[in-house]
Amino acid sequence: MRRRLTWIASYPKSGNTWVRALLLNYLAPAGATVPLNDFKAIPIAAARPLFDHALGGESDLLLPHEIPALRNAWYDRVAHRQPGHFFKVHDQYDPQLFTPANSSLVLYIIRNPWDVAVSYAAHGGRSVAETISILADETYVASRTITERKPQLPQFYGSWSGHVASWADQTAIPVHITRYEDLLASPCPTFAALLQACGYSIDEARLHTAIEACSFQRLRAQEDAGGFDEKPAKAAKFFRQGRAGAWRDVLTPDQSAQIAHRHAATIARFGYTQ
Repeated sequence: MRRRLTWIASYPKSGNTWVRALLLNYLAPAGATVPLNDFKAIPIAAARPLFDHALGGESDLLLPHEIPALRNAWYDRVAHRQPGHFFKVHDQYDPQLFTPANSSLVLYIIRNPWDVAVSYAAHGGRSVAETISILADETYVASRTITERKPQLPQFYGSWSGHVASWADQTAIPVHITRYEDLLASPCPTFAALLQACGYSIDEARLHTAIEACSFQRLRAQEDAGGFDEKPAKAAKFFRQGRAGAWRDVLTPDQSAQIAHRHAATIARFGYTQ
């Protein structure tokens, strides 16, 4: 069983929230389901309010280079006080933040970059062209602005390929990689393998109940009925389509080719095709 923290890591819009939902519903008391806005039980590792509470002050007063060491101290404290805790992470792997001292496991969720580009564009209220550039930007940092207080701390994403490699190739923390597309096509065995990586035994009834409770249709219906606290203001919906291959209805041939060329090695490594 997990002794320290488990990081649910991914590039944005790759299925991280869906995996959180599945885990929370699987671990819920028998017969219970977890409402959408209770997903904060698995918090975002860069959430500014949580960091400020742990810090006992305002993170706005910190210089950017001071934040990582304090984040690491926060994670170390949580690992000591709440062993087995999960955190959602969109940062690229950083050995200063995520260490063997505070980490048991990484659950890395990967999604094909064509669908990521389309979904991330809608999520951030950007054009697809701008988002394709972000996916290729080795220096990209989210929430970096100093002109307004962002709900999340600055997070270094880098490029999509760099992000994937940073987590998949690090050897300091055991990593279990799940393809979003496999979770869609074969949810029972794919989610069961993830649970077993966490050290959980498989209860078939709970497995099926969790998967049913976390269908895209049910999550979207909950968002339609009561909203979702994590939806960005610029996004029309957090849960948009929840399917693989939707990019084919959006991307131009040139845009598709740009992504294929820029991320060719990672695409081939994880078995993706246009």
